[in-house]
Amino acid sequence: MVRGYVTPEAMENYKEMAEITGWTDNDIISNSLRITYAAYRNRQIRFLNKWLQEDDVRKKAKQNKDSS
Repeated sequence: MVRGYVTPEAMENYKEMAEITGWTDNDIISNSLRITYAAYRNRQIRFLNKWLQEDDVRKKAKQNKDSS
């Protein structure tokens, strides 16, 4: 259900979370929204977004290193 609406990077995160937790699409989306809302309510949304962007950079660097 989720697969058609997310970036390839987010899909990798989704697969990892589903594999490790056994959560359904509903669980993953619901918890993601709740975590995002909690970050927003606690004025941490910029921090969360920055972390996500830095994580994307780390993953891309690792992929480039592994493919070299």
